Amino acid sequence: MHPSRPIALALLAVLACKDSSGPACTISGVTMNPLSAQMRVGESINIPATVASANCGVTVPALEYSTSQPAVASVTSTGSVTALSVGTTTITAKLVGRNDQTSATVTVSGRVLTIAIRPSGPSVPVTGTIPLVAELTTDPGTPTTVRWTSSDPSRATVNATGVVTGVAAGTTTITAIAEADTTRRATATLAVIPRVTGLQVAPSAVAIRVTETRQLSATVAGDSGVATSVTWRSANPTIATVSASGLVAGLSAGQVLVTATSTADTSRKATASLTIMPRVSTVTIAPDSSTIFVAGTVQLVAAVTGDPGVSGAVTWRSASPAVATISGTGLVTGVSAGQVTMTAVSVQDSTKSTTATVVVAPRVTGVTLGPAVTQGLFIGGSLPITATVSGDAGVSQAVTWTSSDVAKVTVTATGVVTGVSTGTATITARSVADPSKSGTATVHVVARVTSLTVSPTPTTVDIGATRQLTAVVVGDAGVSQAVTWSTSNAAIATVSAGGVVTGVAEGTVAISARSATDPTKSATATVTVSGALTLQCMVGLDANADFGTPGSAAPGTAICMDAITQFPVGSEVSLGVKTTGGIIVAATFSTSNSTLIELNPFSATTTRAFAAEFGPAVATITATTAHGTVSWTFTLPAYGASIRDLPEVLTRGRAAARRPVSRD
Repeated sequence: MHPSRPIALALLAVLACKDSSGPACTISGVTMNPLSAQMRVGESINIPATVASANCGVTVPALEYSTSQPAVASVTSTGSVTALSVGTTTITAKLVGRNDQTSATVTVSGRVLTIAIRPSGPSVPVTGTIPLVAELTTDPGTPTTVRWTSSDPSRATVNATGVVTGVAAGTTTITAIAEADTTRRATATLAVIPRVTGLQVAPSAVAIRVTETRQLSATVAGDSGVATSVTWRSANPTIATVSASGLVAGLSAGQVLVTATSTADTSRKATASLTIMPRVSTVTIAPDSSTIFVAGTVQLVAAVTGDPGVSGAVTWRSASPAVATISGTGLVTGVSAGQVTMTAVSVQDSTKSTTATVVVAPRVTGVTLGPAVTQGLFIGGSLPITATVSGDAGVSQAVTWTSSDVAKVTVTATGVVTGVSTGTATITARSVADPSKSGTATVHVVARVTSLTVSPTPTTVDIGATRQLTAVVVGDAGVSQAVTWSTSNAAIATVSAGGVVTGVAEGTVAISARSATDPTKSATATVTVSGALTLQCMVGLDANADFGTPGSAAPGTAICMDAITQFPVGSEVSLGVKTTGGIIVAATFSTSNSTLIELNPFSATTTRAFAAEFGPAVATITATTAHGTVSWTFTLPAYGASIRDLPEVLTRGRAAARRPVSRD
């Protein structure tokens, strides 16, 4: 209760009471004390009224109390006033049955029930601000305004609306005083913290594999004494988690941001970009060993295994580029002969790698076999074939051998062929270093020759005559009967490819037959040549007749005469020489008068004689041979004679004139 100054209120009245025992009772007035009062809702005070009286031996009239605003305050019959709600009311005291009264003014204000500051433990950075709010619980109608104060304005100030501004690091007490009741107040301890001017996370970008960890660090920059602690958060904990100390752990492949927030100033944040890569389990290379030639290539393929999504990318490296190089795609190129290790390293995990061995061999340019053709390998016989591999220096000579028909010819690993049955097979030698290079040889397997005979032996033949010899080859079934013939002295006797012996001069000669299949097998016949060589002339009535090659039989149209008595102009005959044995011999022909008779050589054994002029005249034709000479006498008749004047024996063949005859 807040009483005002006492004010005496007198109700001047003269109340005369007359009693039987004395003077009359006089009432001079009614007073209240106090005449005004300040109350709060719920409070009660007494505002008694006093009656001024004299000579009243009896009780004065009773007082009656009333309130003008019963909702604001109530009053009892004894003057006890109780504040009910905010407002103003008048309390009146009146004498019962009289007009004498007095009053007092009562003002009721609301109570401030509670007061608190929010936030309850505020903090603010130096130069920063924070609004504080005073929360009051009051009676209805009670003002809620407060007055703010700071216990240490050197640390922080507060304005009339409760906005606090940090001045220097430290603490101060902020007080909110309810203006409706200054006894009601609230306080809050304010921490003025150093400013955070920057925050960095290192490293700012991290790449780790699943299950791996990496420590992140946060650096807080700011005023002296600023708190350096931070809180950490992962944007996606299913990809990576982060501990309170900044240790990140990869859980699954992907990318995620990790954020550090300053505890001193939560508006300050920094992030790190985190890439979680699948784990690499193994790296393999196929093929893991290979052989190429100088300037040749081979493609290596690397396979990377690991967690789902693992990268298959690798980097390639040659241990010796002077031997072989390798491209970024794994293509190896031979440079020089030697051996080199190729390495594939996982791009995603450089600790995972593997190697492959590459042998660079000298190039093979070809394979040749010797002999290239074997004509007479006997059944059961063997023959070594040599393979020569050509190429770069140091090229391997190793080859593999195969036969196209092992039923006919077999071949060993060293190239020795063996005849199995008659026929032909192709033997192939293939380079071990380069199977694309090979060479072949043809082997002909023939039946074996066991013996050879020549018959008749001994035998005789006249000079100029012939004798047929026969050779018989004995051996395996189907053995070839082919032989080659030779004479020990061609001046005595010659022998043809068919075994026909011709006597040349008196003497004895050995005629040999040698197996064409097996030249080691041969036989000989002894031939004795007897008798003198006699030459005979030949005249062919057919001017086109050719007596053939030396040693052949004379044409059937040829006759032998050494004189032609009538050979008119335009007549033409063939001339030749044979032995008495009928063997044609080579000859060189000449004429004693080329004006009368023209000679036209036709072959080594034949010439044509042509009557070119009229006679009467005689011309001689001479044939010179290795065995002697023969001659013909031609009588050319005078003009008027004709070819029908020739002897009957000559005209039997009717040698017609070859060109018209005219007399000039």
